[in-house]
Amino acid sequence: MQAIDDYPSLQRYLRGADLERHFLEFARTQENLTPDAHWPREKAYMLTQVRALVSRYTKLGDNAYFHVYLDIDECFKHALTAR
Repeated sequence: MQAIDDYPSLQRYLRGADLERHFLEFARTQENLTPDAHWPREKAYMLTQVRALVSRYTKLGDNAYFHVYLDIDECFKHALTAR
């Protein structure tokens, strides 16, 4: 992960990392949590946060975190569409 130092490499890593499976396995083994009926609705939000946190630990640091997190930031989306 520390070797990732550009956004295309980060995107390739995130696409291939199978983060949903890893996240759900962690939740099950560490907290005895399993997805329920809400998971399909919340999945995109939760996995974006996971991707953002994983991104933070690359050489891109906080810039990568916010670059990924902005996908779910409603204030940011609103600012882009406001005229």
